[in-house]
Amino acid sequence: MALGIIRIEPTKITPEVLFLEGHLEIRGRSISENSTDFYRPLEEWVAIYVEQTEIRTRVIFSFEFINTASTKWVYAIVKRLALYLSSGTTKKVMMTSMSLVRSCTHSLTVRSSFTRRSSSE
Repeated sequence: MALGIIRIEPTKITPEVLFLEGHLEIRGRSISENSTDFYRPLEEWVAIYVEQTEIRTRVIFSFEFINTASTKWVYAIVKRLALYLSSGTTKKVMMTSMSLVRSCTHSLTVRSSFTRRSSSE
């Protein structure tokens, strides 16, 4: 089953999203009071994606501002990706990049890169 592309234009309170094969990106402002409606479909898409993809994927999170509710959902997405990366049985390759994240109450910079290769390489 091929996953569709998710493209969401930014608003004053929600970020821009582009999810497609090989590229997952969320950037902008994430300060919605109801982040569940916004992020749940994204987290579900990522859960299916990591089960189906066999290619290196770049993940970019770049937030101008992010509230606590949004942070919890971004964490859920990162957790899905981390489980994918730590899977010992996978032969998939994934590259993840996280850039500047700034919350409403404090600044935090996260830069990391993960690569998962099969044991047969």
